[in-house]
Amino acid sequence: MLTVVIQTCNRPWMLRDALISVSGQTKIECIDKVIVSENGGNQESGSVCDSFPALPIEYVFQDPPLPVTDHLVSLQSRVKSPLTALLHDDDWWLPDHIKTSLLALESTKSIASFANFSEAASTFHPLTSSYKAPRIWAATGFDFSRNQIAMSYIQNFLVCLFDSSYHFSTYVGNTDAFWLAICKAISNNAYDCDRTFPIFLGELGSIVYNTKVNAVIRTHPDQDSLRPIYHEEGGSLKAKTTQSLAISFPAVIHDAAALFNQVLVPELNEQELEGMMAYLPWEQKQALSSICGLYGRQGQPLTEIGYQEKPKTVPLSFSQRLIFNLKCRLKPILYSAR
Repeated sequence: MLTVVIQTCNRPWMLRDALISVSGQTKIECIDKVIVSENGGNQESGSVCDSFPALPIEYVFQDPPLPVTDHLVSLQSRVKSPLTALLHDDDWWLPDHIKTSLLALESTKSIASFANFSEAASTFHPLTSSYKAPRIWAATGFDFSRNQIAMSYIQNFLVCLFDSSYHFSTYVGNTDAFWLAICKAISNNAYDCDRTFPIFLGELGSIVYNTKVNAVIRTHPDQDSLRPIYHEEGGSLKAKTTQSLAISFPAVIHDAAALFNQVLVPELNEQELEGMMAYLPWEQKQALSSICGLYGRQGQPLTEIGYQEKPKTVPLSFSQRLIFNLKCRLKPILYSAR
């Protein structure tokens, strides 16, 4: 009833950890196929797959390798089950990931499930909390007391306005909806497809979020998100996505901004914004400046506000930093929605 899709690219030593986590699932009987697709020319990944004879692995060797955005789409015809689960070759699942995801889908009648995750440099390193989960925590009313949160369409949209907050390696959901949404996301802005993918999913049905950690995302220098082009152009690419969303979904933007103001009030004034901008990474400042050039108050780019490179105020608490960070991210949208 469920197909696991693992794209791998010349990382057999990491792929082994991913497959170990799949073989250790408490609901492994629900997995009828594990597709492992090598797109980096390293045939050692096939040997890794052979060392897991108990798993129903279908191994694919891409020769020649495909462009990154085409690799996943090329596997569509191989997925026959009604449900699909994604796992990147450098990440791994906790034993109850499939079990809790299926329970969440059934109990909420959702088409897709994402989960909270931790980060680690390897299976031998200590786990650290993800910095992305607090965005979902804020958008859903600061309540992670429930194991599952059935996200409203507006809550899900608000989360994606903040940034990419879900992770592909935690996705379990309807196969048809997955392909419709991912193909649309890739065709819009491949860099930010993990940010727009949940939005397009939300147009097809409801999304449930598991608040308990179900997976571990490996942090390492070869992560796809750390490619030089993304490091250099990430801010402008994120700004492009936000601008596109603001143009394509004006009514939803208005409702998302209203929800944001309802949850996180009062709004920042210009003086507060000056100080808080110092807490944002340079890339986010650049992205916000670009966005505000089109949607800010009287078209004033943030670069003209004159923020300080170092904050003059005392260190902020975690909740204060979170709220200020999210407010700065959405300031242009909040003003345009008035």
